[in-house]
Amino acid sequence: MSQRRNHMHNHRGSAPNSPTRPRISKKPMERRQEIIRTAFGLFSEKGFENTTIQDIAAQMNVSVGLCYRYFKSKTDIFEAACEFYATESLRETQILNEPDMPAVDKLHYFIQYLFDYTLKHKEFEANYHENSEIRASRIDKVAAKMVEDLIPVIQQGIREGTFHCENPETTTRFIVFGMLHTFHEEIPAENIEAYIHHFVIFIRKMLVDLLKIDNPEQLLVWDEKNKS
Repeated sequence: MSQRRNHMHNHRGSAPNSPTRPRISKKPMERRQEIIRTAFGLFSEKGFENTTIQDIAAQMNVSVGLCYRYFKSKTDIFEAACEFYATESLRETQILNEPDMPAVDKLHYFIQYLFDYTLKHKEFEANYHENSEIRASRIDKVAAKMVEDLIPVIQQGIREGTFHCENPETTTRFIVFGMLHTFHEEIPAENIEAYIHHFVIFIRKMLVDLLKIDNPEQLLVWDEKNKS
């Protein structure tokens, strides 16, 4: 009799229209990505300190225990959110591999895209500085990938006679690591949009000086467009 009751209970629990039907399960990687994306939105809105794992779980309509199944702590989730943000920021940079595009155009596109992406996610950037240890780790990984992508561009510019520098590898590392760490070290909690505009003007002018770019007007056109 007891077995029959258990059988009936299990049958009712799996009925398609049953109000007690458990939440549809998702694949582990899909669920993990959902946590990361949800957390990314909350960290952008509320900051690291003001976001709790309970907030993330509530936003997803899941239990807190499910979040802990994939991450040991809020810091682990924040690190994954930073990794997600960094990966997305480099997603569209494959255009740097276009063989027929001049190097100065590639550099122009790269700077434009990178800071447009930053402007689009300025709320997350404003709160990104709250955990300096994670920030430094993420920045170094992003910088290493950027250096890998940009060295061929600088070398191409030298071959084309547009850029002039003796050591493209060291120059690229100096530019990228200096740019990213300085940007995040000085980023304010408020008025971040104005900060980004001023910083990108500084970076473009620095690139012109460091690379001794011939006819730098194309690289500096973003400044005129965004002065207002």
